[in-house]
Amino acid sequence: MVRLDTRNKRLLDSLKLIARNAFYQALDPFKTAYNNYRDDHELFRNLTQADGVLCESADHVEAHLLPTVNYPPALEKIVTGLLTQINGKDPKMPDGSGRRLRLRLGQKTGLQIAIAP
Repeated sequence: MVRLDTRNKRLLDSLKLIARNAFYQALDPFKTAYNNYRDDHELFRNLTQADGVLCESADHVEAHLLPTVNYPPALEKIVTGLLTQINGKDPKMPDGSGRRLRLRLGQKTGLQIAIAP
């Protein structure tokens, strides 16, 4: 008989709680602006897990987020306002370079395929 070692489980449970609290802290401004409790959690989760394109320069990095759906105009205004609010806090890249991170909302207009010779 072997006794179960729960130290790793406690660590992972702690990390899950920290991640959950960080998500809900970030969700709060979106929840207040959107004011629709049926799907605010789902829309914000979609935004946080969206694909994106990074454009780097010497002093900043722009992240163009590409959510899986195109938002209606009212929701797009709320999302861009939220991204503007985040950009207003002047987030820095975590690589120690001191470059600023700028979040932008991109649009998926279609897929273009280029054939190289």
